[in-house]
Amino acid sequence: MSLLPRFFRHYDLRKVARALSPRALRLALDFIWPRRDARLPLPTTLVIDVCSHCNLRCPLCVRGRDEMGRSGRMMTVDEFRRVLDSAPGLLQVNLFDWGEPLLNKSATQMIRLAAESGISVNLHSNFSLELSDDALRELVLSGLDYLSVSADGFTQPVYEHYRVRGDIALVKRNTERVIALRRELRRERPHVTWQYLVTRHNSHELALARAYCERLGVTFFSKPIDVAATVDYLHGPNYEPPEAWHDATRLERPPPELAFGDRLRCPHLWWRPVVHADLKVAPCCYVSRAESDIGDLRAESLEAIWNGARYRYARSLFSPQQQAPRPEGGVVCERCPVVTRYRARRSYPPVVS
Repeated sequence: MSLLPRFFRHYDLRKVARALSPRALRLALDFIWPRRDARLPLPTTLVIDVCSHCNLRCPLCVRGRDEMGRSGRMMTVDEFRRVLDSAPGLLQVNLFDWGEPLLNKSATQMIRLAAESGISVNLHSNFSLELSDDALRELVLSGLDYLSVSADGFTQPVYEHYRVRGDIALVKRNTERVIALRRELRRERPHVTWQYLVTRHNSHELALARAYCERLGVTFFSKPIDVAATVDYLHGPNYEPPEAWHDATRLERPPPELAFGDRLRCPHLWWRPVVHADLKVAPCCYVSRAESDIGDLRAESLEAIWNGARYRYARSLFSPQQQAPRPEGGVVCERCPVVTRYRARRSYPPVVS
């Protein structure tokens, strides 16, 4: 398949238009040519973890292993509204991080609140939940743009090898019902994607899952299992190398850090901060522990956090010298392999911590 059709399969014209907004372009320019001590416009995208609980126990997930390093919590609608208000002109929210968003009974209300404000909403779910037809109907009518379903297998024994406590029949039933409701209600959205994490235990069922999605009219997307590792986890005492799960011969698409290696700066620091259910702000979705947070929306504004000492220092790690003053305790980005590889490739001096 040529690159252009593949691009438009995943990024429709509305999404392209949002990416070309003046604020997004200014962030992109600073990402390419960063300026020392520049005050960036507010981010155009937020990752919001509206629920930090999960019903599954995936073995390579810090939430599944109960090693997330923060307590479970549900974000309230008022708190969600406060997060949106902290970033006026927001273009997109991704309602997922380490928890299962649909465990939050207010998730549909939150989607509707964002959609009515003109914000594109993406939701990522394991979909292994007992959801009534009324609940699924509300989800379809909420204004949700993109629904990504995580299911790594097609039969129960293969699926539950990684999605521990999950039920593939429930996932299929919910997915099929959403497609049927979308047709019944004559809605074009949400666009549904089936995401398949490839392991050595499930790669033989890739073709079955892909064929099922083609019959259903669902986009199929696969990627390697090792994207589940976090920076905290990489340096934790219970780190399990993902190679034990890897089937390198069947991977269809490498993760960004493999595709681009050490050639790019970290896009998360310029575009999409993470807001946890407790309103703490993290620099990216690859960290989970509370001590890795970079700000707190209960105590300061998003603008103050985004252009504060910790963020400015983190961005400066991609410069020849560490230009911004190091805040007390530093930031988790100092230990991130994206930073260390980027600096090593350019023979920059090691990060001083």
